[in-house]
Amino acid sequence: MKNLLLIIGLGLILTGCSTTISVPVSEPTVTPGKSSLVFVYEGMGMYVPYKIKIFMDKQCIGEVGSTSPLTVSVAPGQHELHTREKGPVIDRITTAYFEPNQIYYLLVWFEGGVWVGSNRITQIPKLTSYEIIKYPFQ
Repeated sequence: MKNLLLIIGLGLILTGCSTTISVPVSEPTVTPGKSSLVFVYEGMGMYVPYKIKIFMDKQCIGEVGSTSPLTVSVAPGQHELHTREKGPVIDRITTAYFEPNQIYYLLVWFEGGVWVGSNRITQIPKLTSYEIIKYPFQ
């Protein structure tokens, strides 16, 4: 009986009320002759307290978090994008070509596997905001 009450109590604590957070994504000002990139990390739809480093052509260009999009201006042309994480996460390299005077929205997302996962970067349509869920235990 005690175990049943303990399981029910833990279930209520861990699944209790959640909060939906709407994260605004502001449109960047385009620097003439440059490409503007907006990176968004939804954290699998949940609040994630840490930030992920974004690399372009093997150099860190900034960090993106689930509540803080990253906006950068870069030289137009072909670039390699990836993230770098500790643990069993594979660094998937995405090659993309960016036109001058354009804005690109890029989603950083986690693809889970049985033994290892990977972060991927994918181009998405223009975004003005996105929602994430924050649970009481986060």
